[in-house]
Amino acid sequence: MNDHTNIKARLSKKDMSNLERLAKAEDVNTTDALRRAITIASFMLDIRLSSRKLLVENTDGSSQEVLFGSPPFDRE
Repeated sequence: MNDHTNIKARLSKKDMSNLERLAKAEDVNTTDALRRAITIASFMLDIRLSSRKLLVENTDGSSQEVLFGSPPFDRE
């Protein structure tokens, strides 16, 4: 049984370039890079909806909050 759904996506050149960059960096195809991006976006949404914070530790030991908002994201 096939548990996948095919989609068509209309991406800007910038979005496609970013997707290809992600795929190359992770040594995966663009479909897998898109799946990973969706998983990360879902994780970040869960954090925001539960009023938690996502922190990044800097090389100097300090930390800062990663801020992310709700769509729509900036578009060209």
